[in-house]
Amino acid sequence: MGKKNDREVKVMQFMTSWERKGLIQGRRDTLLEQLQEKFGSVPETTVQHVQAISSIEELRRLLRQLIHANSIAEIELDGQTRHETPRDRGRL
Repeated sequence: MGKKNDREVKVMQFMTSWERKGLIQGRRDTLLEQLQEKFGSVPETTVQHVQAISSIEELRRLLRQLIHANSIAEIELDGQTRHETPRDRGRL
């Protein structure tokens, strides 16, 4: 996993500002689409929170959490505390 992160850091160093903004917006869009697909309607506060995220790493983390979440409340969105799942316990 460390090598992947190192590679991503190198790629990010060569990205222009507008490319980075486009990548971030693409991840935001993906996260919102996946939330809607998995849980149905997405609260406006969640949409606003996602749109305010400017970290690619944060968006990746949320997308990974979404895979195992049974509800939006299980994801660290809107200042909510995510509930630990049995799968998470194996990673700690």
